[in-house]
Amino acid sequence: MLLEDTEVPHCLLIGRAKVFALLGEVLQAGQGGAVVVGPEGIGKTVLVQAAAADPAFYAVTIRGSRESGKTPFGALAWLIADLPEGLNSRPAHLLHELEQLLLERAAGKRILLLLDGAEHLDELTAMVVSQLVRRSIVMVLATAENLFQSAAEFHALWTEGLLFRVDLAAFTLDDTRQLMQSILQGPVSSAAARAVQRHAGGNPRLVTLLTREQADEGVLAEQNGVVIDYGEI
Repeated sequence: MLLEDTEVPHCLLIGRAKVFALLGEVLQAGQGGAVVVGPEGIGKTVLVQAAAADPAFYAVTIRGSRESGKTPFGALAWLIADLPEGLNSRPAHLLHELEQLLLERAAGKRILLLLDGAEHLDELTAMVVSQLVRRSIVMVLATAENLFQSAAEFHALWTEGLLFRVDLAAFTLDDTRQLMQSILQGPVSSAAARAVQRHAGGNPRLVTLLTREQADEGVLAEQNGVVIDYGEI
C-alpha cells in the first residue's frame, strides 16, 4: 500500500541522520548557521526544514528564485510589505526596521532564516541577510544548488567561516531501498531497488517519483509479501 503524497517527505530524511545531527550541532553552537549544497531533488529543503523544526527558533522562510532575483529585495518582498513605505531606497533604514520587526515577532526566541535557493538572492537581499548574520540577529539555514553563483555578500558568509557548508551526496543503494520500503510500506527486493537506483541515480526525489509511477503501472508489485520488479520473474 502506498503512502499518501502528504506523508512521503519525512522519508527523505532516510540516509541523512548524520547530516541532520550535524545541522543540529551547528544550530546549537549559535554561530552563523549552515548552507546545504546539492543538485535539485537531493533533499536539501526537506532536511533544512526538519532541522529548523526546533520550537526554540522563530523560523522565517525566504525563497530565492530566478524571478525574485531580478528585483531589488525581491525575496524579501513579503516581509518588506509590513514595513513603512519608501524604505527600498534606503537600505540602512530598511535593515534597521526589518531587524526590529523580526525581533518583535520572535518574542525572545532565536531567529532562524531559512533561505531556499540562496544562489538566486538579489544583491540587496544578500546584503541584508549578511548584515543580520554578522550582527548576530539571526542564524541561517540555506540551500543552494551552486554556492559559487550566489551574491558576493552571501558567498562571503561561507568563505569567512560564518556559514558551515554541507554537501549532500546521492543515496546509496541501501538508502534507496529504505525509501522505497517507506513509500510502499513493505519489503522491497534487492533487484527492484537496484532498478530504481539505476534510473534515479540516487536522487531521492526521483526515487520517490519512480517508485510511485512504477507501482501505479504494475511494474512494481507484491509477491509473497515482497515488492518485486516484474523484470525479476
